[in-house]
Amino acid sequence: MSKKQSGFTLIEVCVSLFLILLCLVIPIHSMQQAKQEVEAYRFLTEFEKSVKLYHQKAVLTSFPAEIRIDSKQVYFDYRKQEIILLTYPKGTSFAVSDPIALKFTQRTGTSQSTSIIRFLLPSGQKVSYTFKLGRGNYDKNIE
Repeated sequence: MSKKQSGFTLIEVCVSLFLILLCLVIPIHSMQQAKQEVEAYRFLTEFEKSVKLYHQKAVLTSFPAEIRIDSKQVYFDYRKQEIILLTYPKGTSFAVSDPIALKFTQRTGTSQSTSIIRFLLPSGQKVSYTFKLGRGNYDKNIE
Protein backbone atom coordinates (compact mmCIF):
# COMPACT_ATOMS: atom_id res chain seq x y z
CA MET A 1 0.00 0.00 0.00
CA SER A 2 1.46 3.29 -0.98
CA LYS A 3 0.20 6.64 0.16
CA LYS A 4 0.26 9.43 -2.35
CA GLN A 5 0.75 12.85 -0.81
CA SER A 6 -0.72 15.80 -2.59
CA GLY A 7 0.57 19.36 -2.29
CA PHE A 8 3.08 21.80 -3.67
CA THR A 9 6.82 21.45 -3.69
CA LEU A 10 9.01 24.06 -2.07
CA ILE A 11 10.13 25.38 -5.47
CA GLU A 12 6.55 25.86 -6.65
CA VAL A 13 5.70 27.83 -3.51
CA CYS A 14 8.82 30.01 -3.87
CA VAL A 15 8.08 30.76 -7.53
CA SER A 16 4.48 31.75 -6.79
CA LEU A 17 5.59 33.98 -3.88
CA PHE A 18 8.18 35.62 -6.13
CA LEU A 19 5.56 36.37 -8.79
CA ILE A 20 3.17 37.85 -6.22
CA LEU A 21 5.97 39.99 -4.77
CA LEU A 22 6.95 41.17 -8.25
CA CYS A 23 3.36 42.23 -8.94
CA LEU A 24 3.44 44.33 -5.76
CA VAL A 25 6.87 45.94 -6.20
CA ILE A 26 6.46 47.26 -9.76
CA PRO A 27 3.47 49.54 -9.00
CA ILE A 28 5.13 50.83 -5.81
CA HIS A 29 8.21 51.89 -7.78
CA SER A 30 6.04 53.62 -10.38
CA MET A 31 4.14 55.43 -7.63
CA GLN A 32 7.39 56.77 -6.18
CA GLN A 33 8.38 58.24 -9.55
CA ALA A 34 4.93 59.79 -9.98
CA LYS A 35 5.14 61.23 -6.46
CA GLN A 36 8.48 62.89 -7.30
CA GLU A 37 6.96 64.44 -10.43
CA VAL A 38 3.97 65.77 -8.47
CA GLU A 39 6.27 67.25 -5.81
CA ALA A 40 8.40 68.90 -8.52
CA TYR A 41 5.36 70.52 -10.17
CA ARG A 42 4.07 71.60 -6.74
CA PHE A 43 7.46 73.25 -6.11
CA LEU A 44 7.31 75.08 -9.46
CA THR A 45 3.76 76.28 -8.75
CA GLU A 46 4.82 77.59 -5.34
CA PHE A 47 7.85 79.26 -6.92
CA GLU A 48 5.68 81.01 -9.53
CA LYS A 49 3.15 82.19 -6.89
CA SER A 50 5.92 83.55 -4.69
CA VAL A 51 7.57 85.38 -7.59
CA LYS A 52 4.29 87.11 -8.44
CA LEU A 53 3.60 87.97 -4.80
CA TYR A 54 7.02 89.48 -4.18
CA HIS A 55 6.98 91.34 -7.49
CA GLN A 56 3.63 92.91 -6.59
CA LYS A 57 4.86 93.86 -3.11
CA ALA A 58 7.90 95.60 -4.58
CA VAL A 59 5.97 97.46 -7.26
CA LEU A 60 3.21 98.64 -4.90
CA THR A 61 5.52 99.77 -2.09
CA SER A 62 8.80 101.62 -1.95
CA PHE A 63 10.70 98.56 -0.68
CA PRO A 64 12.59 96.18 -2.97
CA ALA A 65 12.02 92.43 -2.92
CA GLU A 66 14.80 89.98 -3.59
CA ILE A 67 14.94 86.41 -4.82
CA ARG A 68 18.12 84.41 -4.25
CA ILE A 69 18.54 80.96 -5.74
CA ASP A 70 21.34 78.57 -4.91
CA SER A 71 21.92 74.84 -5.20
CA LYS A 72 19.80 74.01 -2.12
CA GLN A 73 17.01 76.55 -1.71
CA VAL A 74 15.13 79.51 -3.13
CA TYR A 75 14.97 82.53 -0.79
CA PHE A 76 12.29 85.20 -1.14
CA ASP A 77 13.14 88.27 0.94
CA TYR A 78 11.06 91.40 1.50
CA ARG A 79 12.27 94.08 3.91
CA LYS A 80 14.32 91.47 5.81
CA GLN A 81 11.10 90.57 7.64
CA GLU A 82 9.08 88.35 5.36
CA ILE A 83 11.20 85.49 4.15
CA ILE A 84 10.01 82.39 2.34
CA LEU A 85 12.33 79.43 1.82
CA LEU A 86 11.52 76.87 -0.83
CA THR A 87 13.56 73.69 -0.67
CA TYR A 88 13.94 71.57 -3.78
CA PRO A 89 12.03 68.29 -3.62
CA LYS A 90 13.87 65.03 -4.21
CA GLY A 91 14.98 64.74 -7.83
CA THR A 92 14.58 68.46 -8.60
CA SER A 93 17.64 70.66 -8.82
CA PHE A 94 18.87 74.10 -9.82
CA ALA A 95 20.45 73.73 -13.26
CA VAL A 96 23.17 76.37 -12.81
CA SER A 97 26.07 76.06 -10.40
CA ASP A 98 26.38 79.77 -9.55
CA PRO A 99 23.77 81.38 -7.28
CA ILE A 100 21.42 83.91 -8.87
CA ALA A 101 19.88 86.98 -7.23
CA LEU A 102 16.96 88.93 -8.68
CA LYS A 103 15.73 92.21 -7.27
CA PHE A 104 12.29 93.70 -7.88
CA THR A 105 11.94 97.43 -7.28
CA GLN A 106 9.14 99.96 -7.33
CA ARG A 107 7.88 101.00 -10.79
CA THR A 108 10.57 99.08 -12.67
CA GLY A 109 10.01 95.42 -11.96
CA THR A 110 13.27 93.55 -12.45
CA SER A 111 16.33 95.72 -11.87
CA GLN A 112 18.85 93.50 -13.70
CA SER A 113 19.20 92.76 -17.37
CA THR A 114 17.85 89.44 -18.62
CA SER A 115 18.15 86.68 -16.02
CA ILE A 116 17.43 83.02 -16.68
CA ILE A 117 16.60 80.53 -13.95
CA ARG A 118 16.59 76.82 -14.84
CA PHE A 119 15.38 73.86 -12.84
CA LEU A 120 15.88 70.19 -13.68
CA LEU A 121 12.92 67.91 -12.94
CA PRO A 122 13.11 64.20 -12.03
CA SER A 123 11.83 63.33 -15.52
CA GLY A 124 14.85 65.07 -17.09
CA GLN A 125 12.84 68.05 -18.31
CA LYS A 126 14.33 71.53 -17.97
CA VAL A 127 12.06 74.36 -16.89
CA SER A 128 13.40 77.85 -17.63
CA TYR A 129 12.14 81.18 -16.34
CA THR A 130 13.41 84.26 -18.22
CA PHE A 131 13.11 87.60 -16.40
CA LYS A 132 13.65 90.70 -18.55
CA LEU A 133 14.72 94.16 -17.45
CA GLY A 134 11.85 96.33 -16.29
CA ARG A 135 9.07 93.82 -16.83
CA GLY A 136 9.05 91.88 -13.59
CA ASN A 137 7.14 89.10 -15.30
CA TYR A 138 8.77 86.00 -16.67
CA ASP A 139 8.56 83.78 -19.72
CA LYS A 140 8.34 80.07 -18.88
CA ASN A 141 9.84 77.47 -21.18
CA ILE A 142 9.69 73.69 -20.72
CA GLU A 143 12.25 71.65 -22.69
